Amino acid sequence: MVSKVVNQQIRSKIIISEADIDAFLKTNKELAGSTERYRLRQIFFRMPKDANDRIKTEERAEVVYAKILQGGSFPELAREYSEDPSRDTGGDLGFVDKGSLAREFSDVLSVMKTGDVSKPFWTGTGMHIIKLEEQTSARNTAELRENARKALHEKLFAERYNAWIKSLREQSFIDVRL
Repeated sequence: MVSKVVNQQIRSKIIISEADIDAFLKTNKELAGSTERYRLRQIFFRMPKDANDRIKTEERAEVVYAKILQGGSFPELAREYSEDPSRDTGGDLGFVDKGSLAREFSDVLSVMKTGDVSKPFWTGTGMHIIKLEEQTSARNTAELRENARKALHEKLFAERYNAWIKSLREQSFIDVRL
């Protein structure tokens, strides 16, 4: 019953035009997200504590990289060698926005094509070998506009709902009898 009243008093009166969506997208660029997304797999070796262990880590990574080049299964090698929680899923990290990646990853991915495997490289956390499973470009405009429409609708609904509740409180009369 409350939902019906809210729908009648607020939701039914929200009208969003194409110009409203354009203006909303201009002010909320983060909604559009990154232009590129990558589906990655990784084999990760933790940052060693000293220089001797660093050399051993590099050697282990080179051995794993050689096995990949010889036709080894990346998911199987990730399960066997990776020191990352994603090892259970064969190193699958899922889709990652380009904007959320560390600079080292972006640099390596910039020269890769779908299906390529990177040479081992260091980041601040350790050594990585990544495989680019899939690359998607910008989201299609219909999906982007629909997401913007939903976000704008929710924003307007919240504003109008709060104003409506405030007006109901101001118009109400409460008689407290003790």
